Amino acid sequence: MDRPKKVSTALKLLYVAFVLSVINVILNIPIEERSLLQGGINYGSTFTGFFIGTVIFVSICSLAFLAFLIYKIRKGRNWARITFLVISAIGIPFSIFSVIASLTINPFPEILSIIEIILEITAIVLLFQKKSSEWFNLMKKTK
Repeated sequence: MDRPKKVSTALKLLYVAFVLSVINVILNIPIEERSLLQGGINYGSTFTGFFIGTVIFVSICSLAFLAFLIYKIRKGRNWARITFLVISAIGIPFSIFSVIASLTINPFPEILSIIEIILEITAIVLLFQKKSSEWFNLMKKTK
């Protein structure tokens, strides 16, 4: 069975959201560093380097996992669709709170975050439509 149009559309939205996430990570690294400096941490200190390194490492791991989930959703894996839903359901409320708290500080990355959230929610709705669910269930049976 061919992939339903709604699943294909959801995947396109997830690809765009992923690219925005990568851009957002790149934009937020200097912001994290600046917040450390404003908090009294000396630039170049071991703590600053460790903190920024940790932020980069966690971001890369998160992006890699997200790419893996999107790939598995593309392959019709129902568990990936459900995992993405659960992670999004847990993460989106925190993201919204973070966006609201940071919107006045640096609006551009936060606007990207709002767009990401909208794209992800729309993709989730499309992935759980009746035809989409039927396709995922059929793909589960054929594997």
